[in-house]
Amino acid sequence: MFNSALSRAAAKAPTGLFQQTSLNAQTRMYMGAAGRYRNSRCGKKALILGLAVAGGAYYYYNRKNEKNRVACEGIEPNIKSPEKALSLMGWTTLTLRETQDMGENAKLFRFNLPKEDQVSGHTTSSFIMTSVVKPGTEKNWWPTYFYRPYTPVSAEGDVGHIDIVVKKYKDGNSSKSIHSLKPGDKLDVMGPLKTFKYQENSYKSIGMIAAGSGITPMFQLLHKILDNSEDKTKVNLLYCNRTEDDILLRKELENMAAKNPERLQITYCLTQPPLNWEQESGRVSLDMVKKHMPEPSSATKIFVCGPEGMVSTLTSCGCWWFFKRKDGILEELGYDGKSVCSL
Repeated sequence: MFNSALSRAAAKAPTGLFQQTSLNAQTRMYMGAAGRYRNSRCGKKALILGLAVAGGAYYYYNRKNEKNRVACEGIEPNIKSPEKALSLMGWTTLTLRETQDMGENAKLFRFNLPKEDQVSGHTTSSFIMTSVVKPGTEKNWWPTYFYRPYTPVSAEGDVGHIDIVVKKYKDGNSSKSIHSLKPGDKLDVMGPLKTFKYQENSYKSIGMIAAGSGITPMFQLLHKILDNSEDKTKVNLLYCNRTEDDILLRKELENMAAKNPERLQITYCLTQPPLNWEQESGRVSLDMVKKHMPEPSSATKIFVCGPEGMVSTLTSCGCWWFFKRKDGILEELGYDGKSVCSL
């Protein structure tokens, strides 16, 4: 059902270098551990206003650059490109089409876009913000909302739908609400919010260290790299989970590796491995990173995504200056701030 869509080629990589922003870090500052806006009384209005201002500035900047490019290069603008369903200027209501189990407490959700001929508008790398109402407050004069970012795993060019993987957590207000949705139910989303731009062959080697649902931005980037035959970048992925059943998108990842054995190497790490487990076990360590990641150099980029504890162990990159911790494992191994990106 979903596998063919997940394995389709992504659109050609946009121009520009890797441009990491603190937008994802700022987004996390808006929410508590359960994904709730800290000021529930005015949360949705404040979030809409903030994202709308950012979206308006981004839209104006890109429109201006496109006009200058057309004028300077003497080229014609695109005659017509697919309409983008999502916007930073407001919430878009999507309808759940179907779901697929992806492991323990995890599902892939496919949502219909408002129009059958639309694309979502997400790019590599970007995420969307979801909004759900707290059960029991729907009829209140001012309902309480929960917000949570998710990274699309469908291809950029997929028409008529968008896919996200959601793992349900015991204290996860948003994830529990989304898991309760049935086909035909609605979900409000806003975005996409970009974290960086990817340009093919920017680096010879990319290392990825992910844990849990932190695999989704890595999966999005892997699509972009491996579906482009002109991109010669080699990728090493270290994916950490509690048990083997917790490994998300395993079939899709291994299909990618089978089709690109010279470009993608995957290593799994489990904190509760089964008997006769032949890959890594325990928590991420310096020796483990040194063994599986490409060596530090100006031609290497390392991406990290997962629980805060793992990320802070690996790197101080992305921390606010007043919360600055001592250097992590990556810094100890010689990776500098420019070569590490915390998603």
